[in-house]
Amino acid sequence: MDVIYRTLPNLKDDHQNIISVNYKLSDLHYWMNHEEEFKEYLQSLLDGANTNIRAINALIELYNGVTIESRDEKNHIVKGVGILYDALPEESKQKVCQDLLGRRKFFEDAYRLIMDTFKDAAGEKEDAVQE
Repeated sequence: MDVIYRTLPNLKDDHQNIISVNYKLSDLHYWMNHEEEFKEYLQSLLDGANTNIRAINALIELYNGVTIESRDEKNHIVKGVGILYDALPEESKQKVCQDLLGRRKFFEDAYRLIMDTFKDAAGEKEDAVQE
């Protein structure tokens, strides 16, 4: 134990802090005298770290997927309207077009939506090229 007492002050400050906060002197003494158990304990720490890294990667992938899906939500609405329009009979399509022509705000909004979609697509392609 005396060797541990003499060695601890020679460690980096943050390592001293981690050891003093998380470990009992009796555990340190035991591990320093039982190499196999010490190796097993270190392996368990590595296994836990690997599990945490995999969880972090999974959560990042989920976050990125949610971000992409939320951006694509506008596209899903536009696609749905297109499918609905395509399913209409010809005379209903003409009526819809005539009604829409009378709505200037609709065309302005549609133009902005289309341009935003193009900008997003162009930005994603630029990001892919830079990577």
